[in-house]
Amino acid sequence: MKVEQDLDYIFWEDFPKEEFSIIKRKNIDKQFSTVSLSRADSYRIRFQMKGKYKSASEARMSTFLADVQGASREAGRPIGYRLSLLGSPRVPYCSILITGLMVTEVSVRGLEFTISGEAMRARTWINLKEDTEYIKAWFLNADTNFPYTRFEGFDSESEAVTQISGFSNDNINRLGVSRSSRNSMALRLNDKQFAFGKITMSHTPAYPSSFIRFENHWLPTKDQLRVIQDILSFVTGTNLIYIGKSKYNAASSPNRKSFVSSLRDDMDHVVKQFAMRPITFHHHMPLPGAEGVISQLLAEYSNVMPVYQLDKFLWYYRSARLSPLDTQLQPLSTALDLIKKAWFASSQSPSGGKFIKDKVFHPAMKTIFPQIEAALSSHALGKNILNKIRNSNQMGSNQQTETFLDEIGLSIGDVELTAIHERNISVHGTLEPRQYDRLIILTRAFFTLMNRVLLKLLKYDGEYIDYSTYGFPSRHIDQPL
Repeated sequence: MKVEQDLDYIFWEDFPKEEFSIIKRKNIDKQFSTVSLSRADSYRIRFQMKGKYKSASEARMSTFLADVQGASREAGRPIGYRLSLLGSPRVPYCSILITGLMVTEVSVRGLEFTISGEAMRARTWINLKEDTEYIKAWFLNADTNFPYTRFEGFDSESEAVTQISGFSNDNINRLGVSRSSRNSMALRLNDKQFAFGKITMSHTPAYPSSFIRFENHWLPTKDQLRVIQDILSFVTGTNLIYIGKSKYNAASSPNRKSFVSSLRDDMDHVVKQFAMRPITFHHHMPLPGAEGVISQLLAEYSNVMPVYQLDKFLWYYRSARLSPLDTQLQPLSTALDLIKKAWFASSQSPSGGKFIKDKVFHPAMKTIFPQIEAALSSHALGKNILNKIRNSNQMGSNQQTETFLDEIGLSIGDVELTAIHERNISVHGTLEPRQYDRLIILTRAFFTLMNRVLLKLLKYDGEYIDYSTYGFPSRHIDQPL
């Protein structure tokens, strides 16, 4: 397997492990000359910077040292330093830029100082003017049992030359490593094709991981990549954590690489969540098949995400997945309230979250309100009552939920109504003891309802998975629980 190991940079991020020389700096003493990087087990980026002062007085006079020593005592207070570094033993022309430094520790040995901490991101590139042929974006986490539709193959060949001086010259070719696995699929976002797949565990033994590959005819923007990440996290039922990307030339050698901190300490918890897919995907789905369905969801999400704040909705949805059972309904409730508010603020809502049109309500209030105001303004709490009357056309939370679901064309059943009631108890609190068997079922019902809401807004017309019923059966999107 040595040939394949030598090509690891094709299959997974090639994180820089060498020590770099500092050639440019901002607000960092010139006495610090080297820095090295590493990935923590949680894929946060760690840095270590070393320097040596000529004398104790020189060190005492350093405002930089005073600042970082203060930051380390404050448990990682962010400091706005940027490092630009050049050179390494392995790749002489490799440059690196490190940003978003947070100091967590300063150690002293005589006049030698070592500063350790975390970095938000790093970027490396090789000083060669090469065109980018393709990009691979890297993500922690993957649904290892997802029914990927395409195979990724790897074949290698080795070549050797043997010579007997002045007598013979032989070329030897031999097949090397060969493997193939169904781990990818080809998707589209607005007619632009890209590939999505899982990383072979031999390359990322710590966590299951995923990649997205883009060809040079379409290199996505940051916002487009986020749209793709959101939907792929949703349809695979996992939380994909972006940690960077690699750009490759025509020879599949990386010429630029970006590394991003995972910003997490709970990756074990993240990857152990079971894949709560909203839809049952399988290899024999009717047309347009799994690739077509996901591509349609991507296109619609890209169109309506800004209107309905769907990125924020999914953030709270994912937060609920990672919360303890007792509190999962709270972020789910916030997600529902947020999407209701966005819906009623859009031109798609007939009611706007109000009982009657303002053009009817306001003239009526203009006629009768002065009399009510005159009668109540002298009372101690009269202003409170008047404010309620002014806002009386605005639907309450429960009425908004009912109206919202009706306006998007989503009928709900008794299980979902009970889950919504349980959500109110969870948000406002109760003195009654928890019935956890019941809470599990109703929380799963609320997750299922949120799946149906998002799928309906994305104009999906297939089957969804009911997580509130034993065996997790599939039902048509219009069939309530």
